[in-house]
Amino acid sequence: FVPTESSWWTMTDEARSATLRVRVVAARNLRAADRRTKSSDPYAVVKAFGATKKTKFLNKTLAPVWNAEFEFRCRHYTPFKDELRVELWDKDTITLDDPLGNVVLHLEQLDLEASADAWHPLSGADNVTGEVHLVIDFDA
Repeated sequence: FVPTESSWWTMTDEARSATLRVRVVAARNLRAADRRTKSSDPYAVVKAFGATKKTKFLNKTLAPVWNAEFEFRCRHYTPFKDELRVELWDKDTITLDDPLGNVVLHLEQLDLEASADAWHPLSGADNVTGEVHLVIDFDA
């Protein structure tokens, strides 16, 4: 079932609830944010339904593997407005963390009947490189 704008508004509030499960599997070909070590200390920030969750950061790698799972619940999901945002960052101890790129997926694009398992190219700035591997299950 893929909701349409007209069918969506006839649903009850209970039918509008949703659970989004996101597994941040890995990333590859990230840019080296630390010039000295020619590497990064990446972590991922996952945002959905107004909540934010983070993976742990991994030292000196351009191809991190997290396999971190997160669950987001929402009582009043709006498919034509809600989105999943995954941001990759380089952890710094002295200065502010550096952005490595991001992926934004609008939830109406997800197949409600199947799990999405894919590599997504990062965007966000001119010098962004790499992809992030996400497995997404969405129950609405």
